Amino acid sequence: MKLTRNHFLITFGALAAAAALAWAYRTPSIPVDVVKVTRGPLEVTTEEDGIVRVRERYVVMPPVAGFMQRVAVHAGDRVTAGQTLFALEPLPPGALDVRARDEAAARVSRARSAVDAAEMNRRSADLQAGHAAREEVRARPLLESAVISSSDYDTIKSAADRTKAELEAAQASVRMARFELEAAQTALRYAGGERSAGSGHVIVTASVEGVVLTVHREDEGAVTAITPVLTIGDQHSLEVMVEVLSADAVRIRPGMEVRLERWGGPAPLQARVRTVEPWAFTKISALGVEEQRVRVVADLVSPAQDWTNLGDAYRVEARFVLWRSEDTLRLPHSCLFKVGPDWQIFVVQDGRAHRRAVEIGQRGTQYAQVLGGVGEGDVIILYPDDRLSDGSRVEPRSP
Repeated sequence: MKLTRNHFLITFGALAAAAALAWAYRTPSIPVDVVKVTRGPLEVTTEEDGIVRVRERYVVMPPVAGFMQRVAVHAGDRVTAGQTLFALEPLPPGALDVRARDEAAARVSRARSAVDAAEMNRRSADLQAGHAAREEVRARPLLESAVISSSDYDTIKSAADRTKAELEAAQASVRMARFELEAAQTALRYAGGERSAGSGHVIVTASVEGVVLTVHREDEGAVTAITPVLTIGDQHSLEVMVEVLSADAVRIRPGMEVRLERWGGPAPLQARVRTVEPWAFTKISALGVEEQRVRVVADLVSPAQDWTNLGDAYRVEARFVLWRSEDTLRLPHSCLFKVGPDWQIFVVQDGRAHRRAVEIGQRGTQYAQVLGGVGEGDVIILYPDDRLSDGSRVEPRSP
Protein backbone atom coordinates (compact mmCIF):
# COMPACT_ATOMS: atom_id res chain seq x y z
CA MET A 1 0.00 0.00 0.00
CA LYS A 2 2.87 2.36 0.90
CA LEU A 3 4.69 1.53 -2.34
CA THR A 4 1.58 2.23 -4.39
CA ARG A 5 1.11 5.59 -2.75
CA ASN A 6 4.73 6.64 -3.38
CA HIS A 7 4.42 5.57 -7.00
CA PHE A 8 1.33 7.74 -7.42
CA LEU A 9 3.05 10.75 -5.87
CA ILE A 10 6.11 10.33 -8.13
CA THR A 11 3.92 10.01 -11.23
CA PHE A 12 1.81 13.04 -10.32
CA GLY A 13 4.91 15.11 -9.61
CA ALA A 14 6.45 14.14 -12.96
CA LEU A 15 3.27 15.04 -14.83
CA ALA A 16 3.02 18.38 -13.01
CA ALA A 17 6.64 19.17 -13.80
CA ALA A 18 6.11 18.28 -17.46
CA ALA A 19 2.99 20.45 -17.60
CA ALA A 20 4.82 23.35 -15.97
CA LEU A 21 7.73 22.95 -18.38
CA ALA A 22 5.35 22.85 -21.38
CA TRP A 23 3.53 25.94 -20.13
CA ALA A 24 6.82 27.78 -19.63
CA TYR A 25 8.13 27.00 -23.10
CA ARG A 26 4.89 27.08 -25.08
CA THR A 27 4.58 29.39 -28.12
CA PRO A 28 3.05 32.67 -26.93
CA SER A 29 -0.13 33.92 -28.57
CA ILE A 30 0.29 36.73 -31.12
CA PRO A 31 -1.96 39.73 -30.46
CA VAL A 32 -3.89 40.63 -33.62
CA ASP A 33 -6.58 43.03 -34.75
CA VAL A 34 -9.63 41.29 -36.16
CA VAL A 35 -12.72 42.22 -38.11
CA LYS A 36 -15.78 40.34 -39.32
CA VAL A 37 -16.73 39.78 -42.94
CA THR A 38 -19.88 41.84 -43.48
CA ARG A 39 -22.36 42.79 -46.14
CA GLY A 40 -22.80 46.41 -47.15
CA PRO A 41 -22.49 48.99 -49.93
CA LEU A 42 -19.44 49.07 -52.16
CA GLU A 43 -18.47 51.32 -55.03
CA VAL A 44 -15.48 51.51 -57.33
CA THR A 45 -14.40 55.02 -58.31
CA THR A 46 -11.62 56.87 -60.09
CA GLU A 47 -10.78 60.50 -59.37
CA GLU A 48 -9.21 63.19 -61.56
CA ASP A 49 -9.02 66.98 -61.66
CA GLY A 50 -11.56 68.67 -63.91
CA ILE A 51 -12.29 72.11 -65.33
CA VAL A 52 -15.72 73.75 -65.39
CA ARG A 53 -16.46 75.52 -68.65
CA VAL A 54 -19.36 77.29 -70.28
CA ARG A 55 -20.91 75.04 -72.90
CA GLU A 56 -22.46 77.74 -75.06
CA ARG A 57 -20.07 80.63 -75.63
CA TYR A 58 -20.11 83.30 -78.31
CA VAL A 59 -17.04 85.20 -79.47
CA VAL A 60 -18.10 88.64 -80.67
CA MET A 61 -16.09 90.01 -83.59
CA PRO A 62 -16.59 93.10 -85.70
CA PRO A 63 -18.70 92.38 -88.79
CA VAL A 64 -16.41 94.61 -90.86
CA ALA A 65 -13.01 96.21 -90.52
CA GLY A 66 -13.17 99.62 -89.00
CA PHE A 67 -12.14 101.89 -86.15
CA MET A 68 -13.58 100.43 -82.96
CA GLN A 69 -14.65 102.69 -80.15
CA ARG A 70 -13.97 101.72 -76.55
CA VAL A 71 -15.94 98.65 -75.41
CA ALA A 72 -18.84 99.60 -73.16
CA VAL A 73 -18.96 96.42 -71.05
CA HIS A 74 -16.55 94.61 -68.75
CA ALA A 75 -15.92 91.03 -67.70
CA GLY A 76 -18.68 89.83 -65.38
CA ASP A 77 -21.35 92.19 -66.72
CA ARG A 78 -24.68 90.68 -67.68
CA VAL A 79 -25.91 91.59 -71.15
CA THR A 80 -29.26 91.14 -72.83
CA ALA A 81 -30.00 90.31 -76.44
CA GLY A 82 -29.80 93.50 -78.48
CA GLN A 83 -27.70 95.41 -75.96
CA THR A 84 -24.97 97.60 -77.49
CA LEU A 85 -21.47 96.25 -76.94
CA PHE A 86 -19.34 98.56 -79.05
CA ALA A 87 -19.49 100.71 -82.17
CA LEU A 88 -17.36 100.88 -85.31
CA GLU A 89 -16.54 103.96 -87.31
CA PRO A 90 -15.84 103.54 -91.02
CA LEU A 91 -12.23 103.25 -92.07
CA PRO A 92 -10.91 105.83 -94.58
CA PRO A 93 -12.25 105.43 -98.14
CA GLY A 94 -10.71 102.64 -100.12
CA ALA A 95 -10.63 100.15 -97.31
CA LEU A 96 -13.49 98.19 -98.94
CA ASP A 97 -13.45 97.65 -102.67
CA VAL A 98 -15.69 95.87 -105.17
CA ARG A 99 -14.23 92.52 -104.30
CA ALA A 100 -15.08 93.11 -100.62
CA ARG A 101 -18.69 93.87 -101.61
CA ASP A 102 -18.93 90.62 -103.62
CA GLU A 103 -17.45 88.70 -100.71
CA ALA A 104 -19.93 90.31 -98.32
CA ALA A 105 -22.80 89.33 -100.61
CA ALA A 106 -21.51 85.74 -100.66
CA ARG A 107 -21.33 85.73 -96.86
CA VAL A 108 -24.94 86.87 -96.69
CA SER A 109 -25.99 83.96 -98.92
CA ARG A 110 -23.97 81.55 -96.85
CA ALA A 111 -25.46 82.92 -93.64
CA ARG A 112 -28.99 82.52 -95.03
CA SER A 113 -28.21 78.88 -95.85
CA ALA A 114 -26.83 78.43 -92.34
CA VAL A 115 -30.06 79.83 -90.88
CA ASP A 116 -32.10 77.41 -93.00
CA ALA A 117 -29.94 74.46 -91.88
CA ALA A 118 -30.19 75.52 -88.24
CA GLU A 119 -33.97 75.82 -88.54
CA MET A 120 -34.22 72.30 -89.95
CA ASN A 121 -32.01 70.97 -87.14
CA ARG A 122 -34.21 72.79 -84.63
CA ARG A 123 -37.38 71.26 -86.08
CA SER A 124 -35.79 67.79 -85.96
CA ALA A 125 -34.70 68.34 -82.35
CA ASP A 126 -38.20 69.63 -81.51
CA LEU A 127 -39.79 66.45 -82.87
CA GLN A 128 -37.36 64.24 -80.97
CA ALA A 129 -37.85 66.19 -77.74
CA GLY A 130 -41.64 65.98 -78.09
CA HIS A 131 -41.49 62.24 -78.68
CA ALA A 132 -39.19 61.69 -75.71
CA ALA A 133 -41.42 63.82 -73.46
CA ARG A 134 -44.48 61.82 -74.46
CA GLU A 135 -42.59 58.59 -73.76
CA GLU A 136 -41.76 59.88 -70.29
CA VAL A 137 -45.41 60.77 -69.64
CA ARG A 138 -46.50 57.29 -70.75
CA ALA A 139 -43.82 55.61 -68.66
CA ARG A 140 -44.69 57.36 -65.38
CA PRO A 141 -47.92 55.40 -64.69
CA LEU A 142 -46.13 52.21 -65.75
CA LEU A 143 -43.51 52.89 -63.10
CA GLU A 144 -46.15 53.57 -60.45
CA SER A 145 -47.87 50.27 -61.30
CA ALA A 146 -44.52 48.41 -61.29
CA VAL A 147 -44.85 47.40 -64.93
CA ILE A 148 -41.39 48.81 -65.62
CA SER A 149 -38.39 49.14 -63.30
CA SER A 150 -36.96 52.34 -61.93
CA SER A 151 -33.88 51.79 -64.09
CA ASP A 152 -36.00 51.62 -67.26
CA TYR A 153 -37.86 54.78 -66.22
CA ASP A 154 -34.56 56.57 -65.49
CA THR A 155 -33.36 55.64 -68.98
CA ILE A 156 -36.55 57.06 -70.54
CA LYS A 157 -36.32 60.22 -68.41
CA SER A 158 -32.63 60.64 -69.28
CA ALA A 159 -33.51 60.40 -72.97
CA ALA A 160 -36.18 63.08 -72.50
CA ASP A 161 -33.73 65.39 -70.70
CA ARG A 162 -31.09 64.82 -73.34
CA THR A 163 -33.40 65.59 -76.24
CA LYS A 164 -34.63 68.70 -74.42
CA ALA A 165 -31.03 69.87 -74.06
CA GLU A 166 -30.41 69.11 -77.72
CA LEU A 167 -33.47 71.20 -78.61
CA GLU A 168 -32.12 74.10 -76.55
CA ALA A 169 -28.77 73.77 -78.27
CA ALA A 170 -30.50 73.72 -81.68
CA GLN A 171 -32.44 76.85 -80.74
CA ALA A 172 -29.20 78.52 -79.69
CA SER A 173 -27.68 77.49 -83.02
CA VAL A 174 -30.62 79.13 -84.82
CA ARG A 175 -30.09 82.34 -82.86
CA MET A 176 -26.39 82.26 -83.59
CA ALA A 177 -27.02 81.64 -87.33
CA ARG A 178 -29.44 84.56 -87.43
CA PHE A 179 -26.85 86.73 -85.74
CA GLU A 180 -24.31 85.65 -88.34
CA LEU A 181 -26.81 86.54 -91.05
CA GLU A 182 -27.36 89.94 -89.47
CA ALA A 183 -23.61 90.45 -89.26
CA ALA A 184 -23.18 89.48 -92.92
CA GLN A 185 -25.99 91.79 -93.96
CA THR A 186 -24.40 94.61 -91.98
CA ALA A 187 -21.09 93.95 -93.72
CA LEU A 188 -22.83 94.07 -97.10
CA ARG A 189 -24.66 97.24 -96.18
CA TYR A 190 -21.40 99.04 -95.44
CA ALA A 191 -19.22 97.23 -97.96
CA GLY A 192 -19.15 100.26 -100.25
CA GLY A 193 -17.71 102.48 -97.54
CA GLU A 194 -20.63 104.91 -97.68
CA ARG A 195 -21.73 106.56 -94.47
CA SER A 196 -25.22 106.16 -93.15
CA ALA A 197 -27.69 108.97 -92.89
CA GLY A 198 -26.96 109.16 -89.16
CA SER A 199 -23.59 108.98 -87.54
CA GLY A 200 -22.32 106.31 -89.90
CA HIS A 201 -21.32 104.03 -87.02
CA VAL A 202 -21.80 100.26 -87.06
CA ILE A 203 -23.41 99.27 -83.77
CA VAL A 204 -22.49 95.76 -82.63
CA THR A 205 -25.04 94.29 -80.23
CA ALA A 206 -25.26 91.13 -78.15
CA SER A 207 -26.96 88.30 -79.99
CA VAL A 208 -27.94 86.38 -76.83
CA GLU A 209 -28.47 87.01 -73.16
CA GLY A 210 -25.57 86.02 -70.95
CA VAL A 211 -22.49 87.13 -69.03
CA VAL A 212 -19.36 88.71 -70.47
CA LEU A 213 -16.71 86.08 -69.78
CA THR A 214 -13.69 87.79 -71.32
CA VAL A 215 -12.91 91.14 -72.91
CA HIS A 216 -10.15 90.43 -75.42
CA ARG A 217 -9.79 94.03 -76.52
CA GLU A 218 -11.09 97.02 -74.60
CA ASP A 219 -9.32 100.05 -76.02
CA GLU A 220 -10.34 101.83 -79.18
CA GLY A 221 -8.43 101.39 -82.41
CA ALA A 222 -8.48 99.88 -85.89
CA VAL A 223 -9.69 96.29 -86.02
CA THR A 224 -10.26 93.72 -88.71
CA ALA A 225 -13.36 91.63 -89.25
CA ILE A 226 -11.80 88.61 -87.48
CA THR A 227 -10.53 90.34 -84.34
CA PRO A 228 -12.04 88.78 -81.18
CA VAL A 229 -13.36 91.57 -79.00
CA LEU A 230 -15.21 89.79 -76.21
CA THR A 231 -16.77 86.45 -75.30
CA ILE A 232 -20.32 86.03 -74.01
CA GLY A 233 -21.54 82.86 -72.33
CA ASP A 234 -24.48 81.47 -70.43
CA GLN A 235 -23.46 80.81 -66.83
CA HIS A 236 -26.37 78.36 -66.49
CA SER A 237 -25.00 76.05 -69.21
CA LEU A 238 -21.90 74.79 -67.44
CA GLU A 239 -20.20 71.49 -68.17
CA VAL A 240 -17.18 69.72 -66.70
CA MET A 241 -14.22 68.57 -68.76
CA VAL A 242 -11.97 65.95 -67.16
CA GLU A 243 -8.78 64.47 -68.59
CA VAL A 244 -8.60 60.83 -67.45
CA LEU A 245 -6.07 58.10 -68.13
CA SER A 246 -6.93 56.04 -71.20
CA ALA A 247 -6.96 52.89 -69.01
CA ASP A 248 -9.78 54.46 -66.96
CA ALA A 249 -11.54 55.95 -69.98
CA VAL A 250 -12.36 52.51 -71.39
CA ARG A 251 -14.43 51.86 -68.24
CA ILE A 252 -16.37 55.12 -68.40
CA ARG A 253 -19.67 55.18 -70.27
CA PRO A 254 -22.16 57.97 -71.06
CA GLY A 255 -24.73 58.27 -68.29
CA MET A 256 -22.31 57.27 -65.50
CA GLU A 257 -22.58 59.16 -62.23
CA VAL A 258 -19.91 61.75 -61.41
CA ARG A 259 -19.44 63.47 -58.05
CA LEU A 260 -17.72 66.87 -58.08
CA GLU A 261 -15.81 67.32 -54.84
CA ARG A 262 -13.61 70.01 -53.29
CA TRP A 263 -15.01 72.69 -55.55
CA GLY A 264 -15.56 75.14 -52.68
CA GLY A 265 -19.15 74.36 -51.77
CA PRO A 266 -20.48 72.62 -48.66
CA ALA A 267 -21.43 69.38 -50.43
CA PRO A 268 -20.43 67.47 -53.58
CA LEU A 269 -22.26 68.26 -56.81
CA GLN A 270 -23.84 65.59 -58.97
CA ALA A 271 -23.09 65.26 -62.68
CA ARG A 272 -23.46 62.65 -65.42
CA VAL A 273 -21.10 61.72 -68.21
CA ARG A 274 -22.28 63.07 -71.55
CA THR A 275 -19.49 61.95 -73.82
CA VAL A 276 -16.10 60.25 -73.85
CA GLU A 277 -13.96 61.58 -76.65
CA PRO A 278 -12.78 58.79 -78.99
CA TRP A 279 -9.16 59.96 -79.17
CA ALA A 280 -6.34 60.29 -76.66
CA PHE A 281 -3.41 62.67 -76.40
CA THR A 282 -0.04 62.54 -74.68
CA LYS A 283 0.48 64.62 -71.56
CA ILE A 284 3.53 64.90 -69.32
CA SER A 285 2.69 64.43 -65.65
CA ALA A 286 4.16 66.44 -62.78
CA LEU A 287 6.70 63.62 -62.31
CA GLY A 288 7.79 63.80 -65.93
CA VAL A 289 5.97 60.63 -67.02
CA GLU A 290 4.25 60.46 -70.40
CA GLU A 291 0.56 59.60 -70.02
CA GLN A 292 -2.18 58.97 -72.51
CA ARG A 293 -5.16 61.06 -71.52
CA VAL A 294 -8.76 61.16 -72.79
CA ARG A 295 -11.21 64.05 -72.35
CA VAL A 296 -14.51 63.18 -70.69
CA VAL A 297 -17.33 65.72 -70.64
CA ALA A 298 -20.04 65.64 -67.95
CA ASP A 299 -23.20 67.68 -67.43
CA LEU A 300 -24.20 69.10 -64.04
CA VAL A 301 -27.47 67.62 -62.77
CA SER A 302 -27.54 69.21 -59.31
CA PRO A 303 -30.01 72.11 -58.94
CA ALA A 304 -28.63 75.32 -60.42
CA GLN A 305 -29.00 77.17 -57.11
CA ASP A 306 -26.38 74.81 -55.61
CA TRP A 307 -23.61 75.92 -57.98
CA THR A 308 -24.38 79.56 -58.76
CA ASN A 309 -20.86 80.55 -57.64
CA LEU A 310 -19.14 78.29 -60.17
CA GLY A 311 -17.67 79.99 -63.21
CA ASP A 312 -15.82 79.31 -66.42
CA ALA A 313 -12.42 77.56 -65.99
CA TYR A 314 -13.01 76.82 -62.28
CA ARG A 315 -11.26 73.72 -60.92
CA VAL A 316 -13.11 70.72 -59.42
CA GLU A 317 -12.23 67.15 -58.50
CA ALA A 318 -14.38 64.67 -60.40
CA ARG A 319 -15.00 61.21 -58.96
CA PHE A 320 -16.43 58.75 -61.50
CA VAL A 321 -18.53 55.90 -60.07
CA LEU A 322 -17.43 52.93 -62.20
CA TRP A 323 -19.33 50.24 -60.27
CA ARG A 324 -21.71 50.16 -57.32
CA SER A 325 -23.58 47.63 -55.23
CA GLU A 326 -25.80 48.49 -52.28
CA ASP A 327 -25.46 45.05 -50.68
CA THR A 328 -22.45 42.82 -51.30
CA LEU A 329 -20.13 40.62 -49.24
CA ARG A 330 -17.01 42.63 -48.49
CA LEU A 331 -13.83 42.76 -46.44
CA PRO A 332 -11.17 45.48 -45.86
CA HIS A 333 -8.17 45.70 -48.18
CA SER A 334 -5.89 45.54 -45.14
CA CYS A 335 -6.83 41.87 -44.60
CA LEU A 336 -5.55 40.72 -47.98
CA PHE A 337 -2.12 39.51 -49.02
CA LYS A 338 -0.94 37.60 -52.06
CA VAL A 339 0.68 34.19 -52.29
CA GLY A 340 1.61 33.72 -55.91
CA PRO A 341 -1.36 34.77 -58.06
CA ASP A 342 -3.94 34.11 -55.31
CA TRP A 343 -5.36 36.42 -52.66
CA GLN A 344 -5.10 35.02 -49.11
CA ILE A 345 -6.41 35.92 -45.65
CA PHE A 346 -6.09 34.60 -42.11
CA VAL A 347 -9.32 33.36 -40.51
CA VAL A 348 -9.42 33.08 -36.70
CA GLN A 349 -10.94 29.82 -35.37
CA ASP A 350 -10.50 28.35 -31.88
CA GLY A 351 -7.73 30.79 -31.04
CA ARG A 352 -5.62 29.96 -34.10
CA ALA A 353 -5.01 31.65 -37.44
CA HIS A 354 -5.86 29.59 -40.50
CA ARG A 355 -4.68 30.76 -43.90
CA ARG A 356 -7.37 30.60 -46.54
CA ALA A 357 -7.56 31.54 -50.23
CA VAL A 358 -10.35 33.95 -51.23
CA GLU A 359 -11.77 35.04 -54.55
CA ILE A 360 -11.91 38.84 -54.92
CA GLY A 361 -14.19 40.74 -57.32
CA GLN A 362 -14.51 44.53 -57.48
CA ARG A 363 -12.12 46.61 -55.36
CA GLY A 364 -13.19 49.91 -53.88
CA THR A 365 -11.30 52.52 -51.91
CA GLN A 366 -11.45 50.69 -48.56
CA TYR A 367 -13.22 47.41 -49.21
CA ALA A 368 -13.01 44.56 -51.71
CA GLN A 369 -15.88 42.39 -52.92
CA VAL A 370 -15.71 38.73 -51.81
CA LEU A 371 -16.87 36.16 -54.34
CA GLY A 372 -15.82 33.03 -52.46
CA GLY A 373 -13.62 31.59 -49.72
CA VAL A 374 -15.27 33.12 -46.63
CA GLY A 375 -18.77 33.79 -45.44
CA GLU A 376 -20.57 36.56 -43.62
CA GLY A 377 -19.59 36.75 -39.97
CA ASP A 378 -16.20 35.02 -40.32
CA VAL A 379 -13.52 36.64 -38.15
CA ILE A 380 -10.41 37.62 -40.13
CA ILE A 381 -7.13 39.28 -39.17
CA LEU A 382 -6.36 42.89 -40.03
CA TYR A 383 -2.83 43.83 -41.08
CA PRO A 384 -1.31 40.30 -41.14
CA ASP A 385 2.50 40.33 -40.77
CA ASP A 386 5.30 37.81 -41.23
CA ARG A 387 4.95 36.48 -37.67
CA LEU A 388 1.74 34.71 -38.65
CA SER A 389 1.63 31.29 -40.26
CA ASP A 390 -1.05 28.68 -40.76
CA GLY A 391 -2.01 27.42 -37.28
CA SER A 392 -0.37 30.22 -35.26
CA ARG A 393 -1.88 30.92 -31.84
CA VAL A 394 -3.46 34.36 -31.82
CA GLU A 395 -5.09 36.58 -29.28
CA PRO A 396 -7.67 38.95 -30.85
CA ARG A 397 -7.57 42.50 -29.60
CA SER A 398 -10.73 44.51 -29.12
CA PRO A 399 -11.53 46.65 -32.17
